[in-house]
Amino acid sequence: MPPAPLTSAEILRSSWARTTGTRDLRHMLPIPRLERGNNLKIARERIKYWNFVSGDKVRVRGHKIKDMLEVTDVNKITNRVRLRVPPAEGEEKKTTPPGEEEERDRTWNVHYSRLQLFVRMHQFPGRKLPQPVYATRLGRSKQWWNQAAGIWNWKRYALSSNPRLPSEILKQPIPWPKFVKEEDKDREPHELYDTATSAVEEITYTFPTEEELLGLGAPDVEEAYVKSLYYPPSVAPSHATPVEVFVTRELSNPYSRAKKQARWQARMAYKRELLGDMVKAEVANLRGRTRREARAEAAWKWKQTLDAEDKAEARRRAELRGDVARTEGRRVRKERREKKKEKLLERLVLQDAPNQVIPT
Repeated sequence: MPPAPLTSAEILRSSWARTTGTRDLRHMLPIPRLERGNNLKIARERIKYWNFVSGDKVRVRGHKIKDMLEVTDVNKITNRVRLRVPPAEGEEKKTTPPGEEEERDRTWNVHYSRLQLFVRMHQFPGRKLPQPVYATRLGRSKQWWNQAAGIWNWKRYALSSNPRLPSEILKQPIPWPKFVKEEDKDREPHELYDTATSAVEEITYTFPTEEELLGLGAPDVEEAYVKSLYYPPSVAPSHATPVEVFVTRELSNPYSRAKKQARWQARMAYKRELLGDMVKAEVANLRGRTRREARAEAAWKWKQTLDAEDKAEARRRAELRGDVARTEGRRVRKERREKKKEKLLERLVLQDAPNQVIPT
């Protein structure tokens, strides 16, 4: 089933938007014929993956204004870009969509195809100062989905530039701009809510060295700390002990590969030792059996013992999970329902009717 076309709300929301990347491809969906305006492009004429985002530095091709301008927002439905320019230079600002007067005075509405992306400042031979370089043709790598940021990512690079860059520099990817909120650009730190730089840079704790940690008995110190909470402070540990020692057990992952392997090895050693002890006990007291029969019986008892231990461990884990309490609750509720049904049957009174027959 094809996706539904764009709605009026989506068209209005996508008309002009500040964007830091391509989050979805819904701007490629068709627009209903009745809602299609003169300046709205059909789906096959729209740009799927935009190489211009808010914050990019560009210049307009074929215009007397050659200054470097900044992209404020884009319109993926009409393939147009809004640039931030000084009010005196905004000669084409009449084509900007309606909005606040202050916003119209600071922006310039330009088509996507007229823009050249700023690549870098490069020092050319024979020039005293570095010159700005713009991409006359843009290319991109294969896109991939960035799960953390929730956008489509790809690398953009210049296929050709003006002025011409060396080939080894031309192949370098063009970095994406870093997004900074408008209200955070000129915001001054608040004395009550913002942490001072001196407080951030102050060193309040130094990590102990490996020799200090190895020289301490972590279990002993931990037990002493726990006892100090319930017993007189005479057993309290020294406050000079590194805090890492007290939280070793809490911060250790019990499901790490090394610990699971150690538990498995201890379990295998226990099984071998238990089997050896049982075989020795049966062989020491044959009671008319051969040694082979005694070993076979010891192996059978060993398996029965392991099964009993596994069942006991399963019951213990079930109690920890609360399975026993839930089972008991279900049993009590079932008995309550049965008693309620019995009381309803006891209070049941049948009316006299031709179809009622009293058994004899």
